[in-house]
Amino acid sequence: MEELRHGAHIVVATPGRLGDHIQRRSLTLANVRVCVLDEADRMLDMGFAPDVERILRQCPPQRQTLLFSATMPEWVRRLALRHMHDPETVEISTRPEIPSEVRQLYVQTTWADKTDALAQILDQPDVVMALIFVETKRTADVLQAQLGGRGYQVGLLHGDLTQRERDRAMQQFRATHIKYLIATNVAARGLDIDDISHVINYDVPLTPDEYLHRVGRTGRAGRAGVAVTLITPSEILKLRDVEKHARTHIEPATLDEDFPATVVSVQA
Repeated sequence: MEELRHGAHIVVATPGRLGDHIQRRSLTLANVRVCVLDEADRMLDMGFAPDVERILRQCPPQRQTLLFSATMPEWVRRLALRHMHDPETVEISTRPEIPSEVRQLYVQTTWADKTDALAQILDQPDVVMALIFVETKRTADVLQAQLGGRGYQVGLLHGDLTQRERDRAMQQFRATHIKYLIATNVAARGLDIDDISHVINYDVPLTPDEYLHRVGRTGRAGRAGVAVTLITPSEILKLRDVEKHARTHIEPATLDEDFPATVVSVQA
């Protein structure tokens, strides 16, 4: 607040906090000359779309607007049409490369057995830290409840959580107080933890870029890593499409051979 009172050339803010300051009249956008939206494609996932629209409407019409986005979903296109004049598109074609140390696998299972398959993978002794990706917030909530009911300590990261809840989950995961973190794509960018041994796609990523960003969370700093994608029989073509466009190879694996169930021996 003190810095805003003295004036600032550049303000970096989340949409929610910026909207709060505008409402409290501690900040005005009347003199904005350049407006930058970073991670524009993720703002919709995180529930920021209404805030972003309100903020852009309060900026002067004569300004430069820059949108940075890893993908170009429909919402980003609509933003560009509504709030930009004759926009230029600059595309950078370089994609993140999957380190050679990362072993990429897929396991075929049924919807009914998916959680069982996941639990069997998590039980492997080489799973130091596992980042589990799902497509929707609801799946994340349900999966956390299912794993929690089986005795797993699991963190959660998605757009409906408060910032405090997200920070707490990340702190617990970084400090290895919890070994497993369930996340939507919100966490796929900017998550930089060297010790993640396994990335597990509970849901098949919708795009090759999503797959690359997810898998890139393991195999850091020269360490070995494993990326496992769980698929149902009907999703094999979707996986092949991801594999083809991501220009990578994902090996088939089985629970019995690659992730054997833990056997507890009992001596008489």
